[in-house]
Amino acid sequence: MAVSGLTGFIFFLLCNFLGLRGAVSIALAQLVINIFVHRSWWRGYKEEKRKWPKRAALVGAIVPVVMASITLRRVLLPAIGRWLGA
Repeated sequence: MAVSGLTGFIFFLLCNFLGLRGAVSIALAQLVINIFVHRSWWRGYKEEKRKWPKRAALVGAIVPVVMASITLRRVLLPAIGRWLGA
């Protein structure tokens, strides 16, 4: 789960802060990765019985949602606006 989270975070950094030419395709890949990461951590949250690991899994499930919403706001919505000519 940590490797998938790190992969999602690297894609998040690439598409949001480096200003690469293919930021839209990287953003779409990041959203797909974050869906997988969210589902993995959410499953860990649901199955865990102990207090602290359950809280850590909850944070691990929330962070990809926050990263995805930032990517939508900073990269994908402006790209859709440019594509539509707005």
